[in-house]
Amino acid sequence: MPVQSRPSKSSASRGGGGVGVGSSLPYIHSSADSSSHLSSTLTPQQYLQRMTDLQQMDLQSAIDQMRTLLSFYPQRVYKMAYYRKQTKNHWARDDPAFCFLQVIMLAASSIFYGFAFRIASFSAIVGFVAKSILIHWLGFGVVMASVGTVVANRHLMTAERSSSHVKQNVEW
Repeated sequence: MPVQSRPSKSSASRGGGGVGVGSSLPYIHSSADSSSHLSSTLTPQQYLQRMTDLQQMDLQSAIDQMRTLLSFYPQRVYKMAYYRKQTKNHWARDDPAFCFLQVIMLAASSIFYGFAFRIASFSAIVGFVAKSILIHWLGFGVVMASVGTVVANRHLMTAERSSSHVKQNVEW
């Protein structure tokens, strides 16, 4: 995407659309070519990069969301997701903190499960944790997300759309 400097005030007075005197802040030039490369979802590589950087994660928001889901008012989480849809035009969290906390809690509960049922060795506990996270959590999650996306995009979309309606599809 081409990044250009904002026009100065003198060009703004001639119809250039600039903001301030000598403003050198970059802005993204919106053209038809650059808009085709934009997506509201992160690539798996970007998501994993954010997951390894704790400064990129909003852990407090994820903890609040988990606590709200466990309370008597889970509709508040839907409202937050709905507001995200209205502002960013996608339903999914672009923050890996929720997944990160789920994996940490799943690993801890698997370790405690291994201790409680006296799994024989440390390597067996590590294997049980890996199996719980990679097969049960990640594998089943990928299968269910893929099936849900296909079903929703093929069978749950409405056919009638007006000319001003934004094309909708369910994100994976």
